[in-house]
Amino acid sequence: MKRENQRITLTKRLLKDALIALLDQIDLEHINVSILCRHAGINRATFYKHYSSPRDVLLDIEKDIFSFDKSGEPSDFTAATREYLLNVCRCMYANSAKLKILLRYNTDEDFAALLSEFHRSLWGYRDRIRGMDSLDEDSVRLIATYIVSGACVLLRQWIVEDIPKSPEEITELIMSIISKEPQA
Repeated sequence: MKRENQRITLTKRLLKDALIALLDQIDLEHINVSILCRHAGINRATFYKHYSSPRDVLLDIEKDIFSFDKSGEPSDFTAATREYLLNVCRCMYANSAKLKILLRYNTDEDFAALLSEFHRSLWGYRDRIRGMDSLDEDSVRLIATYIVSGACVLLRQWIVEDIPKSPEEITELIMSIISKEPQA
């Protein structure tokens, strides 16, 4: 992975910090490039080298929140899912103030897309379901979608409502739910 130079990193950091500060005061729809650049202390030409709109900055912030080292994940499905989920929960918990602001501007579908790797991780559950002879492909797909969607809603609610549970507790709660065998 190619690293950005320090100037680009600093410029993006200034824009992200400015956007978070502005979103705490006004809605995203009322933030234009001029306002964001003025607040960040950079010029518009510099902004357009990296982004095309304030929403692009928002998406970059979201990517930052969910970036962590994914190497060395266990090969076992349950262990890999638990490890990945714990990392997601820790990232969400560490960035909960920013995440609350970001979630105001995202639908449930947007939030689920943020957790697309989490989706892919839990989608592996389909293989466990598929092993049950009495279920057809549509049932497998519906059960897997239910599990993934429910976990995303649970994570969103945990952050938005400041539910006093640790990332480890949330991970184990979701794992206990997805570990249940579906009924045919």
